[in-house]
Amino acid sequence: MTSRIGAIIQSAELRSATWIEGLPDGSRRDGATAINAICSALVKRKTPIRPTAEVVSEEGLKSDPKFPKTQTIYNSHRELLRIWSESYRRIMNVNIDAPLRSDKVAEIDTGLMDVATGNLVEHLKAIISELTNRCNVLKRIIDEAVPVGGALTQTADETESTILGLKEWLDRMPNGFFVLDELGLRTTRKTPVGAIIMAKDQYDRLKRLTDEALRSFRANESAS
Repeated sequence: MTSRIGAIIQSAELRSATWIEGLPDGSRRDGATAINAICSALVKRKTPIRPTAEVVSEEGLKSDPKFPKTQTIYNSHRELLRIWSESYRRIMNVNIDAPLRSDKVAEIDTGLMDVATGNLVEHLKAIISELTNRCNVLKRIIDEAVPVGGALTQTADETESTILGLKEWLDRMPNGFFVLDELGLRTTRKTPVGAIIMAKDQYDRLKRLTDEALRSFRANESAS
């Protein structure tokens, strides 16, 4: 288990270091290095903490009054947050016990259970078996009906990372340079000219996800 977590950490360290090396020398690279150190420390804790922009800024300001503020971290160093947030999620998933596979349900021995409990478990085993068979049939139907290229090309990890990024963006927008009121999400007099509304990589991932989802939905509708 430890080796798997160690591999996740090493991957994040390599990816973040590569990203930082691509930045020009100067204050932005220095800020990225400091932010990266905080993100790494949060994820490496005995009980990992997800490195959001707010948490990273709060941690950094404890020892450095000039540490980047929340909006700066989000606008300029979004990729570091994505890398370490993904590592946090993977580590937390590693620590969760794997669920019992459906093919192992049939092996549950009810012989030592009392009659009432045994009958209930046997009934549940029958239901799970039937549902599993139905799902397998449905999968075959979908595989045969959906044309090549109709499925999403994003992996499950990439899709979840995109959704997490969108959730973080939705939570942050009304609390920064923008305001959410009855009219919608809009700029104010305090919004600086050129303020980033959404990081380009997040926009590209959302655009790709929605385009592929629509293609998949239309392919399923055509097959039905």
